[in-house]
Amino acid sequence: MKKFLWIVIALFPFTGNSQPNFEAQKMGDFLTEVNNFRHSLYPELTKMDIESLNSFPNSMDTSSALYNQCKQFYVKNHENIKAYQKFELEKHFKTSINLSNFIEDPILGNNNSIIDTIFLFHNSNSLLRLLFYDPISLTSVLAESALASVQSVEELGRSYTINSLAQPLAATKMLKNNVYEIILDEYRYAFILHYNIDNQQINMIKVLRRK
Repeated sequence: MKKFLWIVIALFPFTGNSQPNFEAQKMGDFLTEVNNFRHSLYPELTKMDIESLNSFPNSMDTSSALYNQCKQFYVKNHENIKAYQKFELEKHFKTSINLSNFIEDPILGNNNSIIDTIFLFHNSNSLLRLLFYDPISLTSVLAESALASVQSVEELGRSYTINSLAQPLAATKMLKNNVYEIILDEYRYAFILHYNIDNQQINMIKVLRRK
C-alpha cells in the first residue's frame, strides 16, 4: 500500500483540447476552490503521527475531523465535481490512440486478483472519492498501482521518472450516460478503464504491454 500512496503524490499532468473560454473559466474557478480546500487540510494532517500518515487513507476513521471536512466539501460541491469530471473527460474525446502496437500483458492481463484488490480498495474507500476529483489523474494512479504490485521499487522509480519526462496520452469516449471509457497510453503499457461519474466507480478492463 505504501507504493500506492507514493504514486498518489506523483499525479501526472495531462493535456487536452481547448474548451470554450467561459466553461474553462468556470472550471478554473472551481479548481481554485478545490485547491483552497485542500490547503485547509494541513492543520488536521499535521496532527497525524507517521504511522497514521503511512496507512492513510485506507485506515481513515470515518468519524474523524479530516474525514468529515472532506465529506462536507464533497456533498456541498457534488454537482460541480461531476461537471468538472465531465469537462476533463470530454477534453480527450478527439485524442486517438493506436492499440495495434500492444498485446495483453502476460502477468497483469491474467491476474485479476491484483487488479480487483486495487480497484476494490478504491471503489470501497470513500475518502479517496472525497479527495481526488480528476478522473484522468486518478485512473492513472490506479493503473500505476497495478504495475507497482508486480514491479520492484527500482522499476517503479524508473517508470515514474520516464512518465515525468515524457507525456502519457489519454483518449476518452462516452459509453452511456455518465459512463466513460478511458484509454491511457504510457508507451510501455496501455490501460483501458471504465469510469462512472455518478457513483465514482472505476473498473479496469484491460492491461496491455507494447509488443
